[in-house]
Amino acid sequence: MTVEKITDVRSLDHATAFDQLLIPVDLSGSKGENRATETCRIDADNDLAAIKSWLSVKGDNPKTYQAYQKELERFLLWAVIERGKAFSSLNTDDCQAYISFIKQLQPDNSRWVSSTPTNKAHGRWKPFQYRASKKSKDTTSVLSVRSVNYANTVISSCMDWLVNQNYLKYNSFSGIAASKSASSGMQVNQRLFTRQHIQLMLDYADSLIDSTAPDYYAQLRVLFILKFAFNTGLRLHELVAATYGDIEALDDTEGDQYFLRVVGKNSKLRKTSLPTAFIADIRSYRIALGLSPAIEQVFDDTPLINSLRKKAEPKLSPAALHKILSDFFKRWHVYLMAAEQPDNRLINKVKQASAHWLRHSYGSFLANDCQIPLAYIRDELGHASISTTSIYLNADDKKRQQAVSAAFVMSTLVQDS
Repeated sequence: MTVEKITDVRSLDHATAFDQLLIPVDLSGSKGENRATETCRIDADNDLAAIKSWLSVKGDNPKTYQAYQKELERFLLWAVIERGKAFSSLNTDDCQAYISFIKQLQPDNSRWVSSTPTNKAHGRWKPFQYRASKKSKDTTSVLSVRSVNYANTVISSCMDWLVNQNYLKYNSFSGIAASKSASSGMQVNQRLFTRQHIQLMLDYADSLIDSTAPDYYAQLRVLFILKFAFNTGLRLHELVAATYGDIEALDDTEGDQYFLRVVGKNSKLRKTSLPTAFIADIRSYRIALGLSPAIEQVFDDTPLINSLRKKAEPKLSPAALHKILSDFFKRWHVYLMAAEQPDNRLINKVKQASAHWLRHSYGSFLANDCQIPLAYIRDELGHASISTTSIYLNADDKKRQQAVSAAFVMSTLVQDS
């Protein structure tokens, strides 16, 4: 490995990618103070190689790989530049100091923070980028509490794995508590639309469809995407990856039952249900496009969400789908604002909505409106734990509110008598 003395982030302009990162020999971790004495189970004689080994077992999803690499890259650079230590020499105090560092990192810290997107290959790159959020009133910190906790989780997970591989003796992040925040943002069970809101959304999307308009097929697709997302609860990348070949039909005495094979997080395969009504929507959508409704005759690699550009890839990218839905929510927001009797609660929701809200709406609809068992919903959504799924269940909150309200009604009756 090529080595070079690192004294400043600026010296890393052309050597910041993990494949090119230059670490001084004395800080490479080959003789780290936290190196395990047992035989190492991975082929790594320095910290950079060890981190790459961990990334390699987490790299099935390119987006996840990139996010993990960014966190480890930041931490490794901080250890070398700010602490003057190898990754494998850091103790708990060092790791706590890193968490404090990223919590307090200010936008004007030109040594570590860039206010504009920069390309690593072109110089002037910084490990952190500050982008002011229109939704947040906090303009003093670079990272949100959620981002700080994410960094804590990722680095700790890496260290845990390296301990298990006999590369490290102990996880220096073990015991460092997650940061707390009195956030005024919406909770997960608020970042969703009710069944009534979903119907209003679909009605509006349907009203935009005009067979004589240039964007006729685009608006047809928007309505189909909204139905697809709400009827399955798929994540953004799962929606764009879905093909007709992933549809599976099971025959029984009650007729066909349809499922969709989905590769979710950590390359985990699951089968999510396709409601009979949505199968009818697929057929109707194909007819509107001038195609045969016989979905069993469609080529297996044909994406369910089609591209409208002949020269483009047949599948949309997650970013393209995100933009389609974001543009729709913006348009719906303008429409709601112009209503004679605006629904301010719905307007506020639509203003903040994203594609993931449709997934939350699906989970809430099944849990609260349909009383579907949480274990079923967990499997449909591809959650690893039922505790994750339980965030959609607000039945206990409703019962609590009803009980309190009833208590005040009874109190009023006693006073009146």
